[in-house]
Amino acid sequence: QAAREALVQATFPPAESAGRRPALAIKLYESVMEQWSTQISFGGDIELEVRPLDFRSYLKLKQALAGIENVRSVEGDFTDNSGQFRIKATIAAQTLAELLTGKPFSDWLEVTDLKLNRIRAKSLGN
Repeated sequence: QAAREALVQATFPPAESAGRRPALAIKLYESVMEQWSTQISFGGDIELEVRPLDFRSYLKLKQALAGIENVRSVEGDFTDNSGQFRIKATIAAQTLAELLTGKPFSDWLEVTDLKLNRIRAKSLGN
């Protein structure tokens, strides 16, 4: 009960002390918004799913993705003729998707779906 009361007091401080320090809810909101705006503006973790994809093409694509400027790392899984890539980058998914429409990627795949942190593409079978 005391812990609950302390949490309520931290989240919703009395009106007379509200001006002195921000409530926990406000701090949380600001932190979430800061993280969200960083993700939108400067990238972060991007998921790329490509199917169908053979293993040789998976390796070639993984190496090419790692060579993109502003891509810090590329991890991936190959399962059932599908490549799942986890890309850490300082660019947004939108920017990466645009890069995937240029050479050499345009010879290998076509972007079919784009969300905030996820790109789906189909292999062109080369």
